[in-house]
Amino acid sequence: MEELHNLRELSHRSRERIKNLGEVFTPEHYVEQMLDILSEGKKGFWGEENNIFFEPTCGHGNIILPIVQRRLEGLYKKAQSKKIKNPELYAVANTINTIWAIDIDEENIELCRERVFSVFFYFIMDKRKVGIEDLLDSEFDFFVHLLCAIKWHIYENEALSSVSVDEDEAECSSRQTKLSWNWYNKNGFNPIDFSQSWISYFKDCDSKDLEPIEYGRAEKYLNNFLKGSKQGLSHFKFTKKAFTSPLNFEGQLNLEVI
Repeated sequence: MEELHNLRELSHRSRERIKNLGEVFTPEHYVEQMLDILSEGKKGFWGEENNIFFEPTCGHGNIILPIVQRRLEGLYKKAQSKKIKNPELYAVANTINTIWAIDIDEENIELCRERVFSVFFYFIMDKRKVGIEDLLDSEFDFFVHLLCAIKWHIYENEALSSVSVDEDEAECSSRQTKLSWNWYNKNGFNPIDFSQSWISYFKDCDSKDLEPIEYGRAEKYLNNFLKGSKQGLSHFKFTKKAFTSPLNFEGQLNLEVI
């Protein structure tokens, strides 16, 4: 039987990962306190579309997940008050396009994507009160973009070098830890452009009559899924849990245990 872990209470997964990755997770109650302080005295903070959130060492999502949940609720309420059509889609779109989460470990990135996507997917399902196939069929293009945005905004990168202004500074910054330096030597300088969200990148491509490769992959994958095929799943493994796990009796997916 597989060992079950409550990701919100887990401080680490193994001593080897602490040694090799310096991996120690932030407990949920500390995260909530930090986010309370961040938004203290700022009315409408979580519903402000122009706020951008960056998690440089996201792990499996213990910090980014509560941010996502607060953003969804804040943006959804704002959209409702302004009578914006499809407020649940508006909330999800603005949330994913204003968060950036990176981590040096590929496994962490996949787990973080899975958890964030599950929150988005079941948030929309709960508001729409429809089944998976009906939801995907009715909002097909939206979900194609969502899959692409998840991969665009949550991805493997190195924290110290990614926010450097040039390669010289990036190299110097990455030398601060052995782990960072090893990653930088293997992958090079990958600066983050916080102004280039997935949707802005897609619009740039569209203006040149170009289709991003990832968009085509996502489109084919969802088409195959609706036909009962798993072809293309390897590119979007983070969707598997949400697409195959039923809701519990309260209409919520258990995101804590994997």
